[in-house]
Amino acid sequence: MGIMFSVNQVALLFILLSVTWRVCADDYRSMLVSRGNSVMFRCNISSRDATQIYWIKGRSYFAHSVTSNQTLSNFSSPRVTIDHNLPTKLSISSAQPEDAGLYTCSISGVYGVDRIKWNLTVSKNPEATHRPWYFVYILTPAIGLLLCGVMSVVCLCRKFRTRTPNGDPVQNQDPPQPGEEVPLRQGHRANNKKRSQYKERLNSIYGHM
Repeated sequence: MGIMFSVNQVALLFILLSVTWRVCADDYRSMLVSRGNSVMFRCNISSRDATQIYWIKGRSYFAHSVTSNQTLSNFSSPRVTIDHNLPTKLSISSAQPEDAGLYTCSISGVYGVDRIKWNLTVSKNPEATHRPWYFVYILTPAIGLLLCGVMSVVCLCRKFRTRTPNGDPVQNQDPPQPGEEVPLRQGHRANNKKRSQYKERLNSIYGHM
């Protein structure tokens, strides 16, 4: 009898430890959503033998008694909804920063209490976050093209300034030194040649007279 009693005590102790472990072994999860997106928490715990179902977030709570089919809740946010017909699901529409925090689902049954906890983080809109980089990617090539255009215009202006109206390059404008012949342009040479031919004709006419 003494041996049988000790075996029963060990079995009872094992059962108590199993129940205690199920109460303490919480399931922690993390969830990150963007602002404005919808969130859904599913308490994936067998509720076949459940007697009570709880949802807790800070000071807000939702308690549903399966045996008496009664519900108590003080969730005030219109974005948070829990279906009384399916109290193991909590939904948040258009999540906002104030919706962030720790959400706990607890299901009490004949074998103890099971819990799932979600740490919800609501981030800013990713489009708004990446928008400055988007402008940088667009402005960088635009500025590069603008600089190339400005440099091209400057080069063309310098090129045209180095030419005369008739297309000849601009000669050195330094005054000639004593005894140095002044270089004549092509137009001036042609005019001088015509004048000399005209003088020769006049001389030949007056010479015959």
